This record gives sequence, C-alpha cells and structure tokens, in this order.
Amino acid sequence: MKQYFLPVVFFLVFGLLAAQWFLVAGASHVQNEAEDDRINLALRQVGHLLLIANGNDTSRIPPVQVLNSNEFVLRLEDGFNYDTLPYILADVFKQKELTAYYHVAIKDCETGALMLGYDYHSIENKEVACSGREQLPGCSDISVVFDRKLAQGISFKYFLGVLLIIGLLLVFYLFKNKRSKSIEYPGLFENVPEKTDGKIILGSSVLDLTNQSVDIKQIKKELTFREAKLLHYFMKHPNQVLERENILSNVWEDEGVIVGRSLDVFVSRLRKILQADPALQIKNVHGVGYKLEVEM
Repeated sequence: MKQYFLPVVFFLVFGLLAAQWFLVAGASHVQNEAEDDRINLALRQVGHLLLIANGNDTSRIPPVQVLNSNEFVLRLEDGFNYDTLPYILADVFKQKELTAYYHVAIKDCETGALMLGYDYHSIENKEVACSGREQLPGCSDISVVFDRKLAQGISFKYFLGVLLIIGLLLVFYLFKNKRSKSIEYPGLFENVPEKTDGKIILGSSVLDLTNQSVDIKQIKKELTFREAKLLHYFMKHPNQVLERENILSNVWEDEGVIVGRSLDVFVSRLRKILQADPALQIKNVHGVGYKLEVEM
C-alpha cells in the first residue's frame, strides 16, 4: 500500500483546499449581500448630506441603483457642491465600515457623459481631480465602483496555483515510482520474453508453466499450481525488488483472500526447489518483499 500513500495524501490536501475555498466563497457571497445593504444606506446618507450642505432639505433622494455586483449609482436631481463630495463620501463610508477601494464618476443624467471623477487614492493623497468647482447644476448620477472582488480573485488564483502544484507533484511521484520499478535493476533481464511454448529459461532452469514443472539441469520437478504461478512471476521480473503487496496482487488476485504469511511458505518451497541451480536465488528484502537474483 506504500505506493498509494502519497497520492492519497495529495488528494486529501486537494479536497481540504477545495472545501476551504468553497466555504470562503460562500461566506464572501453572504458578506457581499450584507455589504450591499450598507452601501445603499451609505449612499443615501451621502445624498442627504450633499443636499443639506447646499441648503436643500426638501428634495427627494431616489433609491440607489445597483448596476452590477460592484457599481452603485445615486441620482441627485438638484445641484450639489462637488468639493464636499469626496470628504462626505469618505467619512460616511468609514462610519459604515466600508473599506474596499472605489472609484467615483459624476455623469450627466440625460446623456451619461462623464463630467467629473476621482478614486479612493485621491482622498488619501489629497489630490482630488477637478476640485475647486463650487456647484454642479442640474441632475447628476454619482457612480461608485468598488474593487471588492479583487481579494476573491486573488484567493481563487491562489487556489488554482496550489491545485496545479499538487497535480504536478502527483504526476512527478507516479512517474518516478513507475520508472524506479522499471529500471531499478537494469540489465539483460529487464524484460524476459516467454517462448511460444510457455517456457522461460533463466540460469540452468526452464519453467514450463503449461505443465506446472521446472527443469533444473535436465531434472524435472513438479510444481503445484500456486508454486508455478509464483515462480513464473519471479522469473518474469528477475533482479527486481518485488513488494509483498504487488506479489499478492499479481499472483493471487483471482484466488480470493490469502493470508500474507502464506507467501513466505511458498517462497520457502521454491527456494528448496531452486537449490540445484546456483544461478538462481530468491532473496528476502527486509520490510519490502523478495527479489529473484540471477547470476549473469
């Protein structure tokens, strides 16, 4: 099972990251809905303060328009002092705990033409564009566009980046694991072909899988069904370390449940059978499995 440990860990980490991201995304959605209400109230308060500052305490303030998830528009039918807008807006947003960056654009209600505008940084740097204009006559739309989705976009890119790294590590591990098994013991016996009559020759031994026997120096020894299958698997992978799990899976996968110690019993039997061939030795690899060593 060792070969599956890291892939399982990778997928568990991926699952945890995915779950975390979806939880954060869900929480952000709920948070944005609550923030929308605060933005709506804040802009209506801004409109009220702008009109009061201009000596107008009777004009109606229409509902705030939500054009998309980030843009909110407050329409004022009467004129207001543009110089007071940036500071009133900043002060009200601070009271409502609205901390996202934003851009402000003043547009003509009828034509939609942009008349004035500034961004959040202008307030911090005290460099509001087009300041000094005392009055904006007529109907104006105050459009406020927020950059609050930026953090979500970064978190999603972070999630994709982590996912990509995990995927690359998994591919690298699987490739390395497969390659190490195939070239761990390079040489003449990397891939021993079977003859058309179902026989394999290694050292002085000839395995006849069809007749469940092995000829060692022209002396024929009968094998049981499982002994023949196990010796066949060893001889197909000479000079390679074979893990116990792989041996059990490949040799007994169609035999139902088998006790792991039974493998040691069959290996012991094969060792006795192969004693007559000094070129073949089944060696125990501690904590891993077995290896059929073949002298060249």
